[in-house]
This record gives sequence, structure tokens and C-alpha cells, in this order.
Amino acid sequence: MNTDVPDGAEGSRQLAQPEKSSHTVLASLEGVNEAQWKYMPGRGISYEVGMNLPTISVLVLCLAGVAEGQGPPYDEGRWQLLKERGVDFAEGSPPSRVLLLRSRKTTGSGGGGQPMNDVEVLVLRGDTIIYGYTNQSPRPRDYFRDDYLEIRDVTGDGHPEILFHSGTEGASDASKVEHVLHYDARTGFVTDIAPGEFYQSGTHGLRWLTSLGREFAVIATRHWKAATPLEDRCHYCPSPFQYDLLGWNQEKRAFTVDRRLRGKKAYEEASLAMDGDWEIIQRAAH
Repeated sequence: MNTDVPDGAEGSRQLAQPEKSSHTVLASLEGVNEAQWKYMPGRGISYEVGMNLPTISVLVLCLAGVAEGQGPPYDEGRWQLLKERGVDFAEGSPPSRVLLLRSRKTTGSGGGGQPMNDVEVLVLRGDTIIYGYTNQSPRPRDYFRDDYLEIRDVTGDGHPEILFHSGTEGASDASKVEHVLHYDARTGFVTDIAPGEFYQSGTHGLRWLTSLGREFAVIATRHWKAATPLEDRCHYCPSPFQYDLLGWNQEKRAFTVDRRLRGKKAYEEASLAMDGDWEIIQRAAH
């Protein structure tokens, strides 16, 4: 639900009443670091601000029955809970948990007509939702791919990240996008810090590697020899692969290439290449 806030809005603003909900949701607003939204029975959703705001659009999460003791923080008629994990983002912070959900109904189809379902991931700090995958703008168009959910510190800052997949299926290939949700202790917000290279497909690989106390994302891509004619560079034609080891750069606050190596043996798929060259990759990381 998008709602425009008029110029000069101040104090408490009333919004349309959604489905039954009484859960506090954090919303990021232009000009406001953090605003609290709460549904109050009979009064709809309200927010409290103490300053004049420009005209902005706000996306409000309409969650069914999420008050403590009244049910889960999602619509059980729409979503099926697959996994729930606790996560300690920082010492002294409120207990947090992450929920992985799949839509109960088919919401799309793959390139070969395969039925596809939506995926949702919610991160709650105490009773407050601080991240919702489908609440991003623009709304993600990826689908549920598997029930992978891992809590792992891949940035080395002492705070664990949340890893999960989304993706699509085509007629001759499929993809799994690797999401890396990072908690910023300074702001209390959760953001996806995974770059565009973080995905898996038939010819593009991704695996995590721990070496000397550091975490690396190993990215595998085709590396055709210059002499290979174009007609021999088909989708699954054998070729050597190039491997980039990406580590978290705290100064740049991004994953950057730490080292690069190129395999010599030819493989049809990225997963086969990573299996075959994994020992070489591990030695290079050390």
C-alpha cells in the first residue's frame, strides 16, 4: 500500500486500515532516520513524527495477526513457514530471529512452464520487523528456489550475516541468487550487501571458502581460450573456468576481488568445474 504524505505533515498521521495487525514495523523515510508504524484496533495504522516532511511515498507492511500472543508476523493463509533461526547480531542487542517462508500458492512459472512460488524472509529484532525481502522497492521478482538459510559471519566484523537464496528457472538453465543480509550496528538496519556476481547457474558458480580465518566467495565463470571459435562456445560446451576469490573489504564496505586464478581443464558446467578444481582453489587461497 503506497501512501503519499502531504507537504507540512506533522504529528500523527492516520493511514488506511489494513488486515488485522498490531506489530511494530520500522520504515525508513526521507528526512527521518526511523519511524515507528503500529496498527491500533479501530484506528488503522498511525505513525508519529515531530517535524515537517516533504511529500514522500511510504510502503507499509500489512501483516496479519502479528501482535505478541496473537500469531506469527505473517499471513498464514498466504505463507508457509519453512525455517526459523535465532541470530545474535551484537552483544547486548535484543534477541533477533529470521524466518524463511514460501507462498502456499503458485505465483508464476519458469521458462519451461514450471510452477514457481514466492519467497519471503523476515528479520525480527525483538518484536520489531527490521527487514522484509518482499518489502523492497522495486519488489523482487525472484522466486523460491530452496530452503537454504545460513547464519554466518562472512564479513569478519564479528556480526553474523544471514544467507538465503531466491531465483528463477528457465527452459535450459536455472539460477540461484545468493543474498547476504548484513546488520549495521550503528543504525540497527539490515541490508543486502551481496553484489551482482553472487549467483549460481549452469555456467556461473558460487561457493564459500574459509581460509586463514577469512571468508571468501569463490566465483566461477567461463574462460574461453582466444583460439576457440564462436561456434564452439555454446551454452554447455566444455571450457576452462576462471575463479575470483572475493573477500569483504571493510574500508570500501564491499566485496572485492582478492585474487584470481584460471583453471586449465575444460568442463561443461560451473559446478563440475568447481568440484574438479577445488583443491587448486584452496591452495591458492592459502
